[in-house]
Amino acid sequence: MRRALIVLAIAVRATAARADDPLPLELQWDAPAGCPRADDVRAELARVVEIDPGRAPSTLRAAVAITRDGARLRLRIDTERDGERGQRTLVADDCGQVLRAVTLVLALAFGEGVALRADDPPAPPPVPSPSPSPTPTPSPSLTPSILATSSPRALHTTLGVEAGVATGVLPTAALESAVMVELAATHLGVRARLSLAAPETLAMTDGVHARFTGLGGSVDACGLAPRAHLRLDACAGLALATVLASATGTAADHDVIAPWLGVRGTLGAAWRMRALELRLTSTLVWNTARPRFAITGLGDVNRVDDVSLHLALGFAWRR
Repeated sequence: MRRALIVLAIAVRATAARADDPLPLELQWDAPAGCPRADDVRAELARVVEIDPGRAPSTLRAAVAITRDGARLRLRIDTERDGERGQRTLVADDCGQVLRAVTLVLALAFGEGVALRADDPPAPPPVPSPSPSPTPTPSPSLTPSILATSSPRALHTTLGVEAGVATGVLPTAALESAVMVELAATHLGVRARLSLAAPETLAMTDGVHARFTGLGGSVDACGLAPRAHLRLDACAGLALATVLASATGTAADHDVIAPWLGVRGTLGAAWRMRALELRLTSTLVWNTARPRFAITGLGDVNRVDDVSLHLALGFAWRR
């Protein structure tokens, strides 16, 4: 009987030790000054959740990005566990709500085997700061009230500039610059773009020169696949392109403007650094018309290809 009691006591102690083990959490944290730190989130999780006896939760990978949106804070939480991904976009009025919201979302993301403590202990008092800086916001009890202000479908506006190369429009590959504006939710977006291909001059013969400049505008509908700080894009849309051509040294110098429509397909990637994005895009345009430019006596000097390729690298600011 005594031996059985000893074995039972050892088993109870082992189960309690497993329940108190730290949660397997890999956390990437990006927050402005004055907000909780990643260690504060881990400490709050350990305080308010418990692991069911005999359960061993798998590792949860989470990336949390917090940005200021006027007087409020906007949270984006990306999670991955056992190949299952999730994303939440929330808004909060202060840093105390940030801590509550992130803790609750991460606790639920662990799934079965991890639960909120039935006897949620009161939050510990804040530690006074030795410096004259403001005292950190106390950590209030966990409550799901923040979810009432969540906005998973909130729209974001992004403004960007791009530089790259375009082939198939001017006689040779040309440098191309562009400005872009995008209105997007979590997985869908609409993008408008204006571009300029740098002027190109061809020296023909007997003092004859031909000059070409490319202009373009497009509107795309995009599907977006965010992955923590990385986002992948796939877009399709319509483009209106124009080549401005002029000739000098001919018997009758004049300018020509040739517009046409195209159908676009774009693949891209964006790396987020807080409100700034680094973007890389690759676009194919099927040109529904192929303007041809000729000089009398010299024949064709340029013709637009059936398909043009546009590669661009740019920066964007997300509001």
